[in-house]
Amino acid sequence: MGVVALYADVVLDEDAVAAERRALIAELAAERFGAIHLHRDGRPYAKEVEAARALERAAELAREVAEYERRRCARPTSLRRETS
Repeated sequence: MGVVALYADVVLDEDAVAAERRALIAELAAERFGAIHLHRDGRPYAKEVEAARALERAAELAREVAEYERRRCARPTSLRRETS
């Protein structure tokens, strides 16, 4: 089982590190897509607004998973599930 220390406050296992990476990627994508292009009349493109909202929601969900994994790793060893 591989273990990685992140900021040394909690030791994260591989699942938690992977969840953190996915959350960061989703958050970056949502941030980069947040710059909506506008029509000449100043209105945003509807599909871009829809996509930006979907990416924001995906980033929120990915962050929730990462936080869950972090909390799981912070629990006493006897309460953690084993990963291989």
